[in-house]
Amino acid sequence: MINGADYIIASFDNISDVYDVESFEYDKNGNRTKLIQNGDVYYSTYGVNNRLLKVEVKKKDTTTKRIFTEYIYDGNGNTTKRIITKDDGQKDTIDFAYDTMNRLTRTLENGKITEYSYDNAGNRLIKKTDKKLTVYLRHGQIAVAMDLEVNLLDPTSDVGSINRYVLSGDLLAGRLTTTFKTDGTKETTKFYYHLDHLNSTKCVTDKDGKLDVMYEYRAFGEELKKLGNGDAKYTYGGKELDDGTNLYYFNARYYDATIGRFINVDPVQDGVNWYGYCGNNPLNAVDPTGLKVLVQAHNVTKKNQHASFRIVPENQKYWVEHKEYGKYFIKGADGKYYATIGAGPTKGLQIIPESSKLNAGINRSRDADLVNVPKIEEKEIKLGKQKEDDVISNMFKLEQNYEKQSNNKIDYDLFPNKKGDGYNSNSFVKGLGEATGLEMPKLDSNVPGYDKPVPKQYFEPSQESNKQVVK
Repeated sequence: MINGADYIIASFDNISDVYDVESFEYDKNGNRTKLIQNGDVYYSTYGVNNRLLKVEVKKKDTTTKRIFTEYIYDGNGNTTKRIITKDDGQKDTIDFAYDTMNRLTRTLENGKITEYSYDNAGNRLIKKTDKKLTVYLRHGQIAVAMDLEVNLLDPTSDVGSINRYVLSGDLLAGRLTTTFKTDGTKETTKFYYHLDHLNSTKCVTDKDGKLDVMYEYRAFGEELKKLGNGDAKYTYGGKELDDGTNLYYFNARYYDATIGRFINVDPVQDGVNWYGYCGNNPLNAVDPTGLKVLVQAHNVTKKNQHASFRIVPENQKYWVEHKEYGKYFIKGADGKYYATIGAGPTKGLQIIPESSKLNAGINRSRDADLVNVPKIEEKEIKLGKQKEDDVISNMFKLEQNYEKQSNNKIDYDLFPNKKGDGYNSNSFVKGLGEATGLEMPKLDSNVPGYDKPVPKQYFEPSQESNKQVVK
């Protein structure tokens, strides 16, 4: 069941003739305040910036005392400690450590240490526990092409294994597992993955069609039931559930399905709640690591900001390999491919002569390098009913129309609202967005010209757009 805010408020699962029932309540920021799960009631309280502070469980069994889970954060909003106080008063504590890029690098739980290493794009390369070393080889930014597991301590177990994954786009389709025995022999087994509409693994079968393992999940991804002795490894949302922490690795962040939240903030810091998952609608959506069309602004003078577009496609493989537009996509530090669209004066900002014109471009250096420039503001644009591929295609086409028809023709003015003559980069961004049919967000930063969009005609391949704007 979904409420008016598109939040899931109830879910029902019939597993082996036993109903699993959940109902949810939220505050105005989309924080889950109450969960009733098969009679057990979970109450959540929050602090500043929507940080979850405490979850208190009142069991259906009245003889059981309340159980508490408390969370502590660092200055960047990363969860640094999770403390579970059990019915008998005993406490289970897990500590989280991060690097300067807010990536989880180390966990400590009951004396057991797990360490994580990443590549320059932010993809996890290594996971190491006291017993096992796992090395990952990725295909693009989403899927894992291969992982290698080495047993470090147990001399009686297999030496290790290599999993080679067969991909359909960025989705798992199959796996070849080669296990290395202590006697020097090896064995390779073939498996097939069967996914649901959320790209979660429902079941895995062997080459003969026999069931290896099957999974059922609660609404927010908790493993409800597992049948079979196998291990898919990549389960809910196609992500890996780490032992010990019970967190799913979602590339840029780690997700706790028991609370339906990430343990660290959205790197893009989009929207009101930076910890939320799928807009609290996980039955119909996946984590928005998919398409983002963003308007972002950074300083060009002490008091004024320059706006541009950053496009992050959901279908990364399709756009990176696109015959016409694939050349524009750049791999960012987070492993996602993106492209930028923006505009600026032909003569530069230091001294803008009367003859300066407003010229547009894809991946202009001042825009494409924004990953490494402090951003004053960044807002995601809602696509409405438009399909993402159509939006991306239209934006590129309209930008190219502008380059062909309007570059070197429209007068540039740093403050068009004051003089009322030309346009500037912020005018271009607002105009291109409106020409694409997007509802452009209101920006809080100082972006002169944003409220004076370049007219739609200058993005169309017509003779009208050849006319110079007259002061």
